[in-house]
Amino acid sequence: MKNILVTGGTVFVSKMVAKYFASKKFNEKYKVYVLNRNNLPQVENVELINSSRENLGEKLEKYNFDIIIDITSYTKDDVKSILDSLGNSKNNLSEYILLSSSAVYPETLNLPFKESDEVGKNIILLLSSIIIGYLVLIPVKAFVPIHLPSYELP
Repeated sequence: MKNILVTGGTVFVSKMVAKYFASKKFNEKYKVYVLNRNNLPQVENVELINSSRENLGEKLEKYNFDIIIDITSYTKDDVKSILDSLGNSKNNLSEYILLSSSAVYPETLNLPFKESDEVGKNIILLLSSIIIGYLVLIPVKAFVPIHLPSYELP
């Protein structure tokens, strides 16, 4: 069984990702953890790691994640805080997937982003120096089959 960490896990894309991997379809293949502040209801069949990125410390080291699906990072420093919290257990990490949306970045940036743009370049350089398998996706729009409260709309 592989251990997956999903950052967020309670709204929009992160909720759909957590639900998907925690579903009965995958319950014997993946153990799903979500990292969030526990301010909203959690998805069924996930294990909560109750923390914010700002005070992670070494909280993630004991979990030995195989895959991280990071949906809450915006910058290289955000990614680095998660990797630092893994400590020596980051050696077990085989895949790091950063999934964001260009809607969270300032409207003054040119879309679509390119690998050479500052938005993704620093994150890619960091991941490529630490992890063998990584994927960075920053789509212009993301569509999920849920109703969003008005405060979540871009």
